[in-house]
Amino acid sequence: MRKLKIGYIPMFRGTARGDREILERISKELTDLSRTMDFDLKIGSEIVFGYDTAVKAVAEMNSFDPDFTFLGSYGATIGSAMIPMDKLKGLIGLWAVPEWELTGRLPLNAFCGSMINAGMLAKFHTEKHIPFKWFYGYTDDPLFIDRFKVTFQALKAIVALQESRIGLIGPVVDGFDYMLVRESSIYDLYGATVDRHHSVEEVIKRAKDQSEAAVKDELAAILAEGSKTCMVDDEAMNRFARLSLALSDLARDNGLNAISMSCWTNIEFNYGNAPCSAISRLNNKGIIAGCEADIDGAIGMIISRAMADADAATMCDLVSVDRADDSLNIWHCGPAAGCLANKCGVKWDHHFDMGHYEGDEWHGYGVVADLTFKPGDITLSRISTEAKELTAFGATMFDKESYQGCSGWIKDYRMGGKPMTLAELLSVIYNNRVDHHMSFAYGNFESSLIEFANWKGISVAKNTGYVDHMELGTLGK
Repeated sequence: MRKLKIGYIPMFRGTARGDREILERISKELTDLSRTMDFDLKIGSEIVFGYDTAVKAVAEMNSFDPDFTFLGSYGATIGSAMIPMDKLKGLIGLWAVPEWELTGRLPLNAFCGSMINAGMLAKFHTEKHIPFKWFYGYTDDPLFIDRFKVTFQALKAIVALQESRIGLIGPVVDGFDYMLVRESSIYDLYGATVDRHHSVEEVIKRAKDQSEAAVKDELAAILAEGSKTCMVDDEAMNRFARLSLALSDLARDNGLNAISMSCWTNIEFNYGNAPCSAISRLNNKGIIAGCEADIDGAIGMIISRAMADADAATMCDLVSVDRADDSLNIWHCGPAAGCLANKCGVKWDHHFDMGHYEGDEWHGYGVVADLTFKPGDITLSRISTEAKELTAFGATMFDKESYQGCSGWIKDYRMGGKPMTLAELLSVIYNNRVDHHMSFAYGNFESSLIEFANWKGISVAKNTGYVDHMELGTLGK
């Protein structure tokens, strides 16, 4: 992903005491911050006080094509300075600095100036509904830096989606019709494009056409990442290697940074292998790979990985509750990246569900990534593009024996920065009719997910507590 572009437009009269010295200080602090956080910075050369200077400042900043621009207030401005700001590219932050003297003659009137700016955005540009985020203090003040870090993560997700081209391979799995999403909705809301012109048959042909030399090298790389179990034969491993190469080639040849594949049960029956392990390999290589042709799931993985600045995100089902400790198991067949595994690493195993019995012994299709997720704080989310809804919460993955496939147990649930009980979490999930796939990555970035949703006009699920009577939930809207 490219670097974020952050702009800064100074807004003051030029006659207040200390305003130019503060501009010099802010310019230096932002320059230092751009090096620390690794973003491109443009500081406007035009000091904005009224309409004419604002027009020039907007034109100059738009040539930089910013993702986000601070309108820095360290002095009172007149309202007309905000009229041209509706033409400013990217998102807007209103930033006020503190007065450098707390008695006597008021030096700057900076906070008041930022209030004027906020009022003009809301009431002059009423019908345009221009959102903004406020900041206060110098760059070491928590009211600036903590808030900017949240914004920075949200911006990374916004840009990652704008740059995304997602390949849909085959149709949405039968029975998962509620996951259907229009590519026009994806483009309108995120700027991402969906390439629907790929079939499972194309992938199978690519797999079969791989050279023996390439397959041999891929098998060596696969076995370097994990060992195969006795339930997986050499033929299944060969098909795994071919499918892994086919998906990588498909992504490369079509400029895809993400795919979502109609896997269960399409490819198993038509190719003889479960694709989970190949999807795992793709995720481990840094290409987002979702399951069951779930485009919103892939969108969630793109967002999570960008915000967490992680090597990988993954998709999971919530499958089991242990009432002994109120922990919840998150699981999927076997598509997670190996870098998410605990110290036991990855084993290449057979599928839990697709296969047959020989007597009392289960023989599943090969091959899946069998791993237990490593301990640590995670953030889970589900975004629904068509409904414009987001559910997000934090939890802690901990060591506990788990299911075959990609699996782990979580506890210590959090939502909105506050602890949440299991009963409250179940209420959130059921009452908001959350789709059964959730994305997660390691780290605590729920606030950034909420900010992302707010910029995009997406409603966010809230913990309204647990009750023992029936609730209408979203059906009661």
